[in-house]
Amino acid sequence: MNHFIQFNHQVCLITGAGSETGIGFSTAEIIGQLGGKIALISTTDRIQKRVQELEHLGIDARGYVADLMDRNQVEKVIIVSNPGEAAYSAAKAALIGMSRAIAIEVAKDNIMINSVLPGGSQLHPRPRRKQRAD
Repeated sequence: MNHFIQFNHQVCLITGAGSETGIGFSTAEIIGQLGGKIALISTTDRIQKRVQELEHLGIDARGYVADLMDRNQVEKVIIVSNPGEAAYSAAKAALIGMSRAIAIEVAKDNIMINSVLPGGSQLHPRPRRKQRAD
């Protein structure tokens, strides 16, 4: 992997990482491999499965079922949104506005906010892992 950037133990909060084949999870994996500590935020408990997969790769990861309001422990925020129809476009505009407002609010604390709104992408499909019977 080209190490053009290092995260050097910075905490990276990533939303949209619930799917094991999506952009959010792939972003978490790459940032983790570049030294970032990963905090995944989701609205469901399935985020813990993604955390386990990252930990299996040696990546320091935590998962939270929550909203994005606790910014005190976050040094870098990456918000990932999917491309798509009109509803997605409206959501993207809202994410940009929210990211700008939060960036202004937390700049005094040396916290950087980034919004990543990718276009179409082709990710390599991950093979499904078989569930172990305990």
